[in-house]
Amino acid sequence: MCKKLIYLVSFVLVPALATSLCSATVAPVTSVTTDNPPGSPPYHLLSITVGSYTVDVSRLASGTSTTTLDPVNGTAVPLPDDLEIGLQYNAGETTDAFTVHMFGGKLWTDSNGDNPDFFLFEAGNGDNASIAAILPGGQVGQAITLPEDWGGDTGYDSSLNGQNIVGISFAITDLLDAAGNPLTNSSIIEGLAITDRSGLDPSDWCAVVPPPALAKNPNPADKATDVPRDVSLSWTPGEFAALVNGHKVYFGESFNNVNDAIGGVAQDANSYTPAQRLDFGTTYYWRIDEVNAPPTSHIEFKGEVWHFTTEPVAYAIENITATASSTHMANTGTENTINGSGLDANDLHS
Repeated sequence: MCKKLIYLVSFVLVPALATSLCSATVAPVTSVTTDNPPGSPPYHLLSITVGSYTVDVSRLASGTSTTTLDPVNGTAVPLPDDLEIGLQYNAGETTDAFTVHMFGGKLWTDSNGDNPDFFLFEAGNGDNASIAAILPGGQVGQAITLPEDWGGDTGYDSSLNGQNIVGISFAITDLLDAAGNPLTNSSIIEGLAITDRSGLDPSDWCAVVPPPALAKNPNPADKATDVPRDVSLSWTPGEFAALVNGHKVYFGESFNNVNDAIGGVAQDANSYTPAQRLDFGTTYYWRIDEVNAPPTSHIEFKGEVWHFTTEPVAYAIENITATASSTHMANTGTENTINGSGLDANDLHS
């Protein structure tokens, strides 16, 4: 039986930033992890690290370029296995101005707080290109210029005239609007415009996006209460889930077991019915891990742990007033009939 070898290869980029932009988030990419060894480009990205921040392939989209500043021509976000660096820089990027699309023609907004949002890998020595945000409607913001000579020799051949790969990261807050004001984490953009290439030979652009590969929209909803004991669980599948055994279901009363992926059932359907009727008044935890379709079936995306609580055995009835035409004792009223005690001291109903 043939087995596919997965190489977890990390290479370190050690650029020296001579200058910095207004934001402290502009920083060199410190390492990347790939699934193939050095000397065999293109290198398939599994993760990117900048300082203490690491983003894995489930949150990355790769960029494609056009030779114009027209954001409409962007192509769909590729499957994670298409995240490659070092094969060659994208065709058409020999002109001074071009557009980078990492959002499949969709609008983009920050989804990871103050961490880096964009990564640029280039073949060569960190040229100081000018980059601008493409704002909704196609308006191009004012450009920022990357620091000069931010590259570092990684020893990894990009297959572009024997040059090696270097990397830099920046955030949405490093970019400017049309008036020159910094964008914020809530800003929305359509893409990136390179207004001055300055010798830049990109081998790849990446953006951090919300995880499209994760299961979402749980039913019953997360933290739901009063759930029927014969409930059937369902969810919206991740974008890349396989049609056969594309979902792994973890379900039970133990948060730790579900969170640690103990047990689990692989299945095709995006619904799951527990084998037995659930207990009254019990909290259950569940999680769906999505499994990629071939040829990247080795990639799984860990889902969130959701939980719900089943219906109670009985419901207390509140705000009821009882009256009677008479009582068996002068000091006993009708309240024992409805307040839960039922009987008085003489074992008689009031």
